[in-house]
Amino acid sequence: MVLMTTQQWRIALEGKYFAIEYEHSHVEPESAKEHIIRLPPPPPQEKRPRQEGKMEAGQIMKNANAKRVADRVDINVRFGIHGGFPPYSADCAPAWGDVNITRQMLSADRTVFVGIVWELALFNFRLELIFLDRQLVPYFYNHSDQRLALRRERVIYEIWNSGGVRPMWTDDLKCDRLTSVLWDERREAVKQMAIVMKDWPDGQHLLWTDQCSRISTHTRSSKPRSSRST
Repeated sequence: MVLMTTQQWRIALEGKYFAIEYEHSHVEPESAKEHIIRLPPPPPQEKRPRQEGKMEAGQIMKNANAKRVADRVDINVRFGIHGGFPPYSADCAPAWGDVNITRQMLSADRTVFVGIVWELALFNFRLELIFLDRQLVPYFYNHSDQRLALRRERVIYEIWNSGGVRPMWTDDLKCDRLTSVLWDERREAVKQMAIVMKDWPDGQHLLWTDQCSRISTHTRSSKPRSSRST
C-alpha cells in the first residue's frame, strides 16, 4: 500500500500520465526504468509545466524541483502503467457504475460530483483503517498461515457491510453501517470497530459489554433549539 501526500494526489488528479524528462535530475524516481519507458509521450499541443521542461546538459535541478519531477514520474507510472488509467482528456466519458459521466454532466449536476467525492473519501477511510491495523497488529498479516490475514480483513469489512473495501453502492448491500440513519445499525458498526480495536496495543478496555447493547434507541431531534426566549 502506497500512502500519498496531498500534493501528490493533486498531481495524480491532473491525469497527465505522460513521459517526463528527468535525466538531468539528481533525484531518481523509484519506479523501474522498464516501466518508465512505457509512459506515452505528451501531446504536442500541450503546454508542459515549467518544472518538467527540458534541462540543459550539465544543469542540475534544485532539490525541491527535482523531487517534484521524480514524484510526478512515479505517480504517472503508478496510475498510468500499473493502474491502467488513460491520460485525462476533456472529451472522455469514464464509467461510474453503469453510467458514463462527461465533464458537462459534472458541471450541470453537483449531486454526481458530491457522490463521487463521498465514495472516494469512504474508500480512503477504509484503506487507511486496514493499513493502520497492519501496522498495529502485524501478527495477523505476517503469519505463515495467510488465512489469518484474510480472516482479519473480513472482520474489518464487517464494520461497514462485509462487502470489501470498495463502496458497492450499486449492489443491494447497505453501503455503510457507520453512516446509516438507523441508530441500531450504527451501534452494530461501532461494536464491530471495538472488536477490531481491542486487539490493538492498549485496546483491551474496548470490550463490548451487555450494557453497551442496552443503550436506548431513542432518536433525538436534530432541530436546534432557539436561543431566544418566547
